[in-house]
Amino acid sequence: MLFRSKDLLGQAVYAIERNTEYKNFDVACIYHEKAHGTITEDTMNFISKRNYKLYVESGEFNFSKFNNRVFDDIGEQYDYIVLMNDDIIVGKRWLTEFVASFNYLHDDIGIVGAKLLHVERGKKYRFPEHWYDNTAIIQHAGV
Repeated sequence: MLFRSKDLLGQAVYAIERNTEYKNFDVACIYHEKAHGTITEDTMNFISKRNYKLYVESGEFNFSKFNNRVFDDIGEQYDYIVLMNDDIIVGKRWLTEFVASFNYLHDDIGIVGAKLLHVERGKKYRFPEHWYDNTAIIQHAGV
C-alpha cells in the first residue's frame, strides 16, 4: 500500500483489518519520503507492531517502480498481490471478490481491478448503503 501520511495509512489499515473476511493476508507499506518528508518513528512503530513490511522510497515518484521493488522482494512468497493506495474504503468481501476472479471465473486471468469511485471530499458515506450514491464519480471502471 502506497501511503502519504500516518492518518491515511491508519484509516486504510484499520479498514482492511476490520473489513476483511479472509484473514490470511499480509500488508507491505510503501512511503515516498521525497514527497512527504522523513517518516516518523511513530509511523514506523505503527507498522512494525502489526508485523507489516515497510519500504521507504526517496527517489522521484514512480508508482510502478515502487511496487515493482516490493514485488521483487516478496512477490514469490504469495499467490496474489493487491496494489492499493491509502485512500481506500473496503467492504467485508473485498479480498474474497478479488481472489474469486482469479480462481473461479477464468484460468487465464492475470490481473483484476476494482471499480473505484471518487467521492466528494469531506462527504461521509456509510458503507455499503451509500456506496453507490449517484454523486460518486467513477475514477476507474476496473479491469
